[in-house]
Amino acid sequence: MIYEETYRYLLRNVSSTEFDTCLYALLHSDWDGVIQSPLHMMARGVGTTEKYLRQIIHKFTAPQGSLKKVFVPVHLGEDVLYKFNLGPASNLGYNRKTDRYCKKYRFFYSAAFKALTIHGKRLLLMGAFRMSVLKSEEVLFDYHEIVPDSRSPFTRQRLLDAVAAIHDALGHIVKISFASRAFSKKEVLVFTFTEGILDEYKENRAERTLLRRTIFNSGYLGHINDSVCMELERVGKYIFRSFLQEATNISHDIQKELQKLARFIYSHSLKKFGQALPANKQLLLAPKQASAYLSKIMYNEALEQMVKYAHQQNPSKACLNATIFIETSPRKLSAGK
Repeated sequence: MIYEETYRYLLRNVSSTEFDTCLYALLHSDWDGVIQSPLHMMARGVGTTEKYLRQIIHKFTAPQGSLKKVFVPVHLGEDVLYKFNLGPASNLGYNRKTDRYCKKYRFFYSAAFKALTIHGKRLLLMGAFRMSVLKSEEVLFDYHEIVPDSRSPFTRQRLLDAVAAIHDALGHIVKISFASRAFSKKEVLVFTFTEGILDEYKENRAERTLLRRTIFNSGYLGHINDSVCMELERVGKYIFRSFLQEATNISHDIQKELQKLARFIYSHSLKKFGQALPANKQLLLAPKQASAYLSKIMYNEALEQMVKYAHQQNPSKACLNATIFIETSPRKLSAGK
């Protein structure tokens, strides 16, 4: 999802290629927000050189005044990946009732979109964000929302140029027209997206890629099909969400520790699952049985890790609550609910 914090940042603080880099990061981030792509793959996906991407990463990992760092380095042995730091800390941690977001529409990743100027990208993002929030393929903006004052990135001419460029490149998916309100006569911009665009978005598969890689590295070299992956992910999501629920109203540092603990339990359990697969290949023919097998491993791993937390000198209330939660929820964990 393109959450509101990311949306606001993209409207004012990035170049055209930096815009595409952020969109790539959102499509390839795991549940912790870590971009699961090496530098050469990211550069190819963004459509730039590794040299220029390194310059973007240098900017994104440096302090930017009152703004957050966009990327935070994550050291994994000799490898360095980057966590996307805008929006919720985890894509499992957003609030469905209050958080506003835009889906990752397919056209954001097209060559035609990437070729737009930054003003064209920003204008189309504004229309897409409102379309996603309102769930309507026709949306409008008052003119002053786009050109509020002289400090705005848009001027009248830049707006006109952006509209023309969008029509030239992506006129088959959206038409932007000027109109006026019936009573106030104030000028408005109307975005009319092609029917069905609301449902044409990309799914983030980074976590699935990581799941397959973890099992492969544990020694099982066979393919894990999507139906099995989905069931295994359901169990993993449950452990993440249960920890995140326990992490409300506590310090940010403890939230981070609980999220790390959830990741450790899930990853370590997947490794054990992969080690057991050569002797239990029949599990791959029955996704529900595969998830039940993983849940047993994860349940025991969770108890072992939570006991360690509970015996620390100053255990947090959240950790103790999570211990009780897991001890009393084996059926829920097994179901991945």
